[in-house]
Amino acid sequence: MKHNRYSGYFREHTKAIVFVILLTIIAKACTFVSAHVISDIIDEISDASIILMNVIQTAVLLLSIEICYATASFVSSRKAESVKKSVIRRIHIELARKIADSSPKTVRQNEAVELSEKMREGNNLVEGVYGVFYQIFAVLLGIAALIYTFVCSHIIFVMFLLFFALILTIQYFVIKSMRNKRKEVSKASDSSKKLLVEILKGFPDVKSLSMIGGLKTHFISALDNEYDLGIQSANLIIRNEFWTNLILAVYKCAFLIVSAWVMLSGDITKANFIALFMYRNYVYGLVNSVLQIVRNKAQISASAERMNEIFEYQSVEKEQYGDVRLYPVVGDLSVEGLTTYYDDFLALDNVSFTIPAGKFVAIVGKKGCGKSTLLNVLARQESYTSGTITIDGHNMLDLDEWTYHKAFAHVPQFPFLFSMSIKDNLLLANPNASDDDIYRALDECSALDFVKEKGGLDVVLEPSQLSGGQRQCLALARLALRGGRIIMLDESTSALDTVSQNEIVTTIKKATDTGHTVLLISHRAAPLRKADSILYMEKGRIVAQGTYDELYNSNDNFRELIDLG
Repeated sequence: MKHNRYSGYFREHTKAIVFVILLTIIAKACTFVSAHVISDIIDEISDASIILMNVIQTAVLLLSIEICYATASFVSSRKAESVKKSVIRRIHIELARKIADSSPKTVRQNEAVELSEKMREGNNLVEGVYGVFYQIFAVLLGIAALIYTFVCSHIIFVMFLLFFALILTIQYFVIKSMRNKRKEVSKASDSSKKLLVEILKGFPDVKSLSMIGGLKTHFISALDNEYDLGIQSANLIIRNEFWTNLILAVYKCAFLIVSAWVMLSGDITKANFIALFMYRNYVYGLVNSVLQIVRNKAQISASAERMNEIFEYQSVEKEQYGDVRLYPVVGDLSVEGLTTYYDDFLALDNVSFTIPAGKFVAIVGKKGCGKSTLLNVLARQESYTSGTITIDGHNMLDLDEWTYHKAFAHVPQFPFLFSMSIKDNLLLANPNASDDDIYRALDECSALDFVKEKGGLDVVLEPSQLSGGQRQCLALARLALRGGRIIMLDESTSALDTVSQNEIVTTIKKATDTGHTVLLISHRAAPLRKADSILYMEKGRIVAQGTYDELYNSNDNFRELIDLG
């Protein structure tokens, strides 16, 4: 387990942490001295020859100590909280950067919920570190109480040690059982959460196909498993608390009896007895603190392990780029012998084609023939087993990130829009775009009218309230702002009405007139007629290529697909 990365985040705040340590030492010292001063006051008050002025002086001293304690605690807590939030922020930024550098297929495979859970482990790790930090001071305070006890009475000291050993033995077995149980509970919780997210994502299909009954059974089963494991875990904690409280009660009684006996024997004074009585909680706190350190250490290790899956790319594959930069990018695209497997399923089988810059090419085929897989491979959302993809004569894998994103722009069939304003959604593609640029893009993509109807660019979007066609229009407008020499559209006009589709196809043709290369997946005849060439695919292979009229007249399968579509 590599923790150096995380300790480095804390080392950036070394001065602040040292300041917090010094203030915490002062605060803990104040609590220790305060207990001793209180025991002296009680001893003086119980003395028949008490002098009021001495009590007042001692009380003023106690007040000064308490003020010092309160001030040191206040300042150290504020500073510690500032450092803690800063470290958490830094960890989240680093984790987000790693996710941003990862390949799209990795994020899809890991699921957004799982990755977000791992990212939130930064909070747990920092909280665990600070828990250990403060518990160490509680341990030191308990050790100081033990030393004082040893100086006052060896008998009481031995009693403390026996109590300490007994509690630690019980807690050791409890923590060992809890560690495994927590893993089971966490796994069960992740399973039920994942199923719930999937149900909500696919809720329209769930309702339309009456799958709610079967899914309800699966979900309740997952919840029952989580519930049963949670009950078992809670019972372990409850049993632990029972035995701990029972031992603590015996310890308190034993302390009173032994301490009174030692005092009556003349081995300790009344003030010592009172001080020991007050320090007994520090000794018990020593036990709790040691146990809490063990628990926090387990929490830190678990959180670090989950975040390392992102940092060390154990579950997140980094997106790799080359170092070749092309300027300008022309947009000539060539694919040679492209083959892709999904496990044992052959998704693309030796696909080859060449598209000169400025051409409009449509990709057609029945569902599952490999159309979307082909675009996903070009968009680097899927990997490929063998073959070569070249842009302007250079292997796509050799291009640097800047060149690749200048070359390709991709709009999937079901584009994602964020719950933010329309303007902010579009500016994500081009932060430097002016309002005029945005309106022009919306107009070209048949989105301007409905945007105005909804209240303009500053209206906050609820993507669920948009129709499929409206989502596609906004996604196309975002692409228009983003640019890209090779434009890839996966059924991106499938939800549009005929008029809107024709307007967008006209815009696409204008893009090719300015040198842009366009790849469009579609089953509709209107955009296919405008294409310069059509690639017809079956079972992962390109089986025919030509214009719309050529394929319609010569390929029965193509003609049947168009007539049905």
